[in-house]
Amino acid sequence: MTIYMNKLTYDYDNDGNPVDALIGFSTGMDSESQYIYANIKLTKDDLGEGQTFDSLSPKDLVAIARTKLYNATKPTTE
Repeated sequence: MTIYMNKLTYDYDNDGNPVDALIGFSTGMDSESQYIYANIKLTKDDLGEGQTFDSLSPKDLVAIARTKLYNATKPTTE
């Protein structure tokens, strides 16, 4: 199942600096009527050492969000 990015928005502080980003992901409905829809919020803590929202491209942010989505949804052994 292919997961597509369908939204990227930023929230800003009073000085106009981005403080977080919201990345939306979705799939089309498959033949068994299954689909995924998720929003992943990235904060400064999710970025690499010394990186900011201004220094990262949208593609960089999407890659970070995909990893966060995977880690949040991967099966556990419980």
